[in-house]
Amino acid sequence: MNISFLDPVKTENWDKLILSFPSYSFFHSSDWAKVLQETYNFKPHYLKITESGRIKAVLPLMEVDSLFTGRRAVSLPFSDFCEPLISHDVNLKRLRHDVMDYSEQKGFNSVEFRDSEVHLDNSIIIPAGYQHILDLSYSEEQLFKQLSDTTRRNIKKAIKNKVSFEINNSPSALEDFYMMNCYTRRRHGLPPQPIKFFRKLYDFVLTKNRGFICISKYDGKSIASAVFLLIGQKALFKYGASLFQYQNFRPNNLLMWESIKYLKDQGFRELNFGRTELENIGLRRFKLGWGTEEKILNYYRFELGKNGKISASTKSLSQRRLPLHRFPIFLLKIIGSIVYKHFAKLLINIPILELLRNSNLCYI
Repeated sequence: MNISFLDPVKTENWDKLILSFPSYSFFHSSDWAKVLQETYNFKPHYLKITESGRIKAVLPLMEVDSLFTGRRAVSLPFSDFCEPLISHDVNLKRLRHDVMDYSEQKGFNSVEFRDSEVHLDNSIIIPAGYQHILDLSYSEEQLFKQLSDTTRRNIKKAIKNKVSFEINNSPSALEDFYMMNCYTRRRHGLPPQPIKFFRKLYDFVLTKNRGFICISKYDGKSIASAVFLLIGQKALFKYGASLFQYQNFRPNNLLMWESIKYLKDQGFRELNFGRTELENIGLRRFKLGWGTEEKILNYYRFELGKNGKISASTKSLSQRRLPLHRFPIFLLKIIGSIVYKHFAKLLINIPILELLRNSNLCYI
């Protein structure tokens, strides 16, 4: 077997290669890699194994280099899941060994895998949440029938309230989404991702029809929006946002139902609803209401330091929320542009968060 580390953006027919594996996802694509590189300057180190000219395994890795967290390898930053694509006859022990050897040579202080069988036996297992997957092979009638009573009722309520739905990949639709995303993130106690990220996503993905923005409107005003990403026969619900004052109109329910019908009409076979945190009971209930299959999602992290262990005091950014609902939007945008680049939405040391929590900024 031949092992190489490469950049998928510079590799010809990369997406065709990953589509040969049943467990492919949008996060494995060259488009996603390019968005991460162009936005955050993350360096790709994608492992590829070939044998007799045939690809046998792909393990995406990106280097996150920060003054706060050091140099680490992540598979992949800002990706809900990104399991290695592996043929059944690949030796996992050999693959683990090669990844760790390479990481040590590059001076990484840790390696993190997301929903992977490649993790080392002594790695730290981090329950990251749930995945919810909807099989789109059923008829529209069957899909509607398997919805929960609450979900069906909310769809009908949105229609009764004359909430409309449209797919719109224009720059103005992106701006509307980002505005709602900022307010939604603040409501959840989190800074928004930088606008640069969404503009790169627009340039490299949405303009190529590899994703779409959908919008729910009331009386001509955008009140809910979502971004879906597409590859092969799989769709991913990646980002959602809405205006809280219109929640009783149930725009998110209509938005999701119309998107499901659209995806089915376009020939997609699967819709992944993305990651849901363990403690987010409301979002989990919302996703289960669509007749989805639920799977636990684990992350695995291995420290390459002296003792090979991680401090128990590490938490994800979303698990250590600050009172950001009191911050003005312009300040949240500044914080987001700094925080996400350094931490890549992964494990963050509590002392850094406590510094922010105890600063005067929390009372602006």
